[in-house]
Amino acid sequence: MTDEQKEIVRIEAFWIDTWIKAHYKGVDTVYIIHDAVAHEVDETRSTIRGSRRTKISSAYELARRSSPGSIRPISGTSMRFISDGDNWGDDIPHCIELLNEKLLPKLTCSVMVK
Repeated sequence: MTDEQKEIVRIEAFWIDTWIKAHYKGVDTVYIIHDAVAHEVDETRSTIRGSRRTKISSAYELARRSSPGSIRPISGTSMRFISDGDNWGDDIPHCIELLNEKLLPKLTCSVMVK
């Protein structure tokens, strides 16, 4: 992502979080950024230095492991994923498997913004 795209993501995430927290109580938020490896960060950090290879499944795996209670099927559990759409082709089958079998069945809402 370019620096401009990263700034757009930061602003977009801020406003989405602001709206959600204004309308829903007790929201737990986990911020994850990735290239080939995913990292949990606070809301102010949106860049990492590392591989230029993008592997979205690393973020899905970390989301599954690091979410409070390890994503459990309860009302109001959602995931927002903001992406530039880049991903290594060999990672796509693993992403689909993670989404279909591990994440989506336990979410009440999933949103992807490109």
